[in-house]
Amino acid sequence: EHEIAYDPDKVVWFHTEDRRKKPALMVRNMVRQNSFPDGIVCYNDQIAYGVIDLLQKHNVRVPEDVLVIGFDDSSISEYSPVKITSFVHPKVEMGRAAANKLIHMLRSSDPEQPLVLDMPLHEKESTRR
Repeated sequence: EHEIAYDPDKVVWFHTEDRRKKPALMVRNMVRQNSFPDGIVCYNDQIAYGVIDLLQKHNVRVPEDVLVIGFDDSSISEYSPVKITSFVHPKVEMGRAAANKLIHMLRSSDPEQPLVLDMPLHEKESTRR
């Protein structure tokens, strides 16, 4: 949409059970290669917290050297050494929508339509330059 090239080598995929190993490996590789992205988007604030901690242990400054964004705006985002910018996860609205979709599916044979919820960005310290 924004004509930005996608480079699959710059994306780290992992399962929940790999959450302690893969982000640490990613940070070590960036440090070893002295090659840092403009920013790192993490799938939740817990991972973002760990990434920030690892970057700081390698003397990489957040946000001056690398921006970090989380995804769920949990309380962890406030306790991080650098408060984490995070997308707000509309938990109540999501739960309500899921329940309504389940009820609809039980009562009707009509296919359910996809639902996209607004997830505003709560900007904090980890992206301020």
